Amino acid sequence: NHLLATDRQYDVISLNAIHPRFSPNLYTTDFYQLVRARLSDEGIASAWITLHGLTSQDFKMLLRSFAEVFPEATLWDVNSQHLGMIGGTHPLTIDYGLWLERLGKEPVASHLREVHLQNPHAILAHYLLGPDSVRSYLGEVPLNSDDRPYVEFGHGIAASPKAEIFNELMSHRSYVLPLLVNLPPDEDARRLLYDDLSRYAYAMEYGMPGRFYA
Repeated sequence: NHLLATDRQYDVISLNAIHPRFSPNLYTTDFYQLVRARLSDEGIASAWITLHGLTSQDFKMLLRSFAEVFPEATLWDVNSQHLGMIGGTHPLTIDYGLWLERLGKEPVASHLREVHLQNPHAILAHYLLGPDSVRSYLGEVPLNSDDRPYVEFGHGIAASPKAEIFNELMSHRSYVLPLLVNLPPDEDARRLLYDDLSRYAYAMEYGMPGRFYA
C-alpha cells in the first residue's frame, strides 16, 4: 500500500476501512506500527472501528491493538454502526479558540449544518473514552496482529453485541473538558461553556441507547 511505498511524514493519517473480517490487515498492531512510522512527531492517527457483527471481545481486541501502538488513544461516537479511534504518542489536546474559528469557516460550517452538528459542543459530546478510560476498559485482552489475526477468524457473533458493548463503554465514560485548552479567559464565559458541554454530554447518554440497542 501507499505507506509501504513512501518515506513521507504526515501530520494526520485517517483510515476508513471496511469490516475487519474483509480488510483484516488494516486492523492489526503491525499495520498501526507502519502508520506510526509515517506520522510526524506529534502526528495523529484516526481509524473507524465497526460495531457490526463483533463480540465484545472482538471489539476490545481491535481497540487494544490501536491503543498498543498509540498509547494516547481516545474513542469517539460516530454513528449507530461505527466508533472512531483517534490517538498518537502525545496527549491529545483541542485548542478551543482555534476549534471554534475553523468550524465556523466555509465549507465546513455548511457541511456541519447539513448533519445537525453546527454547534461545536454537540461534536465534543461525542467523546467517549480518554486514554486512561481506554486502558481501564480494555484490560488484558489479546492483541490482533498479522501473526495472530483473532478477529478475522472469529466466529462467536453475539445476538445483540452492540448493547453489551454500549453498557461496558458507558461504565468507563470520559468527558472532553480535560482535553480543552485556550478556553475563554472570562470566568463567567467558562462557566457557561462548562454548563453547555455538560448538557450535551448528558443528552448523548440518553440518545445513544436508542442507536446501540436498535
